[in-house]
Amino acid sequence: MQNKTLPTRPVRTSQNKVEDTVLERRRAGLLIDKHNLDLELEKDAAYVQEVGDEAALACSRRDEVKLERDEVLAELDLRFRAEAEAKGVKMTEKSVQSQIDLSSEAKDIRRRYLGACEYADRLDVLLRAYYVRAADIRALGELYKSGYFSVNNRVRARDNEADRAEGSGANNSSGYGTRAKQ
Repeated sequence: MQNKTLPTRPVRTSQNKVEDTVLERRRAGLLIDKHNLDLELEKDAAYVQEVGDEAALACSRRDEVKLERDEVLAELDLRFRAEAEAKGVKMTEKSVQSQIDLSSEAKDIRRRYLGACEYADRLDVLLRAYYVRAADIRALGELYKSGYFSVNNRVRARDNEADRAEGSGANNSSGYGTRAKQ
């Protein structure tokens, strides 16, 4: 018996590479410049709409490929049954299905469908990440309003980092407030 290795992932096509580029570009838009929250807030709605539109188009494309897949599989079923009938061979449902499964046309259309599903799912996850980004921008705005990002907090954070770097927290079990005032 011959060992046959099955591919674990579909082969990357030029369409996949284009989709990957789109996803990478959109992922880069998830970064928040916390020093320009007003600009981030202005851009956020447009980002969500753009990604939402791309996700909707990807879902539409996935549905088109699914319909195409169903048509191809039905045509293959009819063709294999007609060929068997012309030869006078009786075929079971399982043998017809096996022939369909092994045909290159069925394999190709199924790969295309899986690729379309993957892209639509990845865009859906990205869209959810943009919703989280919007919530993060609002939370950062609240932190700015409450003074969390004030100059005193930056000095305190720097002092705490220096304490940890010097290892001066070894004598103090909590590790806080051990920096000597100069």
